[in-house]
Amino acid sequence: FKQYLQIIILIDRELNKQNKDELSKLRQTIAKNEEELLSLKAKLEKVKKEISKLRQNAKSIDGWTVRLTSKGYYNLCKSFNGKVESIYIGKVLDEQKAIQKISEKMSKLK
Repeated sequence: FKQYLQIIILIDRELNKQNKDELSKLRQTIAKNEEELLSLKAKLEKVKKEISKLRQNAKSIDGWTVRLTSKGYYNLCKSFNGKVESIYIGKVLDEQKAIQKISEKMSKLK
């Protein structure tokens, strides 16, 4: 047994060295993944805030639904007897202008 003791000690040291190297690599990988996770969490929070802002923008004025088009223009929409009527507002949502246009549209519809 004594003749194999030196070989066993060398093998043990080599295995410990390999384990330490692998452990070091795994710790580096874990650190990178944690950084990426933090970055993705920050992006997720940013997207959640943007979604909540978009949901807040979807409101109504005098029963007309405010819609923001993909080109950045505001429209008002409302259904009358199964037919949807639409009013163009413009690039800026001005409630006074919208109310004025609603009253004009309602007078035309009557």
